[in-house]
Amino acid sequence: MQKDGITLEYKMAAGEVLHYKSEVVSVQTVQEPGAEPAITESTLNITIEQKVVRAIEGSYELEITISDGTVKTGSQVLPLENLNGQKISMAMKRNGDIYNVSANMPFSQPSFPTHPLKLHESWKTINPIKIPLNEEGHIKNYDLEYTHTLSSVEAIQGYDVAVVSIDCPKTDLKLSEDAHQTITAQGKTKFAHTLGRLVSSYVHTHTVVDAQEYVVTTDIKVSVDLEEPLRQANNHALPSSGEEQFILNI
Repeated sequence: MQKDGITLEYKMAAGEVLHYKSEVVSVQTVQEPGAEPAITESTLNITIEQKVVRAIEGSYELEITISDGTVKTGSQVLPLENLNGQKISMAMKRNGDIYNVSANMPFSQPSFPTHPLKLHESWKTINPIKIPLNEEGHIKNYDLEYTHTLSSVEAIQGYDVAVVSIDCPKTDLKLSEDAHQTITAQGKTKFAHTLGRLVSSYVHTHTVVDAQEYVVTTDIKVSVDLEEPLRQANNHALPSSGEEQFILNI
């Protein structure tokens, strides 16, 4: 870890291609008075190809291709026809801030402060969410505050990887006079800062909707993992560091 801290920013070249696997596991429990709880489980899996179309000073133009999308409910596995083959154009700054995107993304790239970070330094981000209130399409807008902390720097295959912990403390949202929702989230991002690429991302979000007639508990676990080993990413050897040398929007 450098004395003055480390800067977390993406380092890409035109034509570079990376592949990620993403999994979204959702478990929802509905409890009504006097009834057995109703539990619904589903698992979404997709492959994400990220291609750098253009690299310009301070930002990148990316083409995201989604493939191999499936959803499993119980023992049934179905292809996601609306996702497979979908291409999304995206413009992103070096720190991960997205300033242009052609469609809603099934995952979100983590973004970082632009200044060097010291170990255990924290920063906050705001995540706007929309919560549907009824079948007529009425929604409420809320802002969730997340705290990110550079918790450690670890060696993975001989390369320095910054580990960023993610925490959204319990937030109580009033939906109506008779119903409210609580949300908490925790996670971890691993970012190879010397290479400038995401290694993995994991976030677990826990929500509880408490109304007079029912209680709905939902757990959503979103993981994104780089498919290629670090030293073989982009199908060629990467510069070594000493002996050797990486996203859902819920």
